[in-house]
Amino acid sequence: MYVGAHSFEFVKFKHYHPLTYYIEVSVRGDYFGECNIGVKILGSSLRTIKFLGSVSCLNYNLILIWPGTFYIKLDNTYSMLTSKTVRVTIKAYLLVDYMLNDDIFKMVAITL
Repeated sequence: MYVGAHSFEFVKFKHYHPLTYYIEVSVRGDYFGECNIGVKILGSSLRTIKFLGSVSCLNYNLILIWPGTFYIKLDNTYSMLTSKTVRVTIKAYLLVDYMLNDDIFKMVAITL
C-alpha cells in the first residue's frame, strides 16, 4: 500500500469471535532519516483501541473480545517530504483454548 507524505491510509478487516489475529507491517521507501510509519488499531467508530507505535517493522498478536469491523491506520502525517510503501499482512487464527473450554463445543465433540 502506498502512503503519501503528510497523509494516512486505512486497512479494513472484520473480526469474528473466537478468532485472533497476527499482524505484520513492514515499511519501505525513499526517505530522509528513519523509514517508519505510525500504526494504530481503530474500532468501527474510528476511535483508537491500541497505538502500536511508529515502526519500520512490526509483528503483533491482536486479540479482540467483540465482533465487528476494525481498521489499521497507517499514519504518515508527520512526514512532510517522504512517502512510504507499506506491506500489511493480517493472519487469522482460531482460539483453540476458548473452544476447548466452551460447553457447547465439548458436547458436540463428545457426541461425534
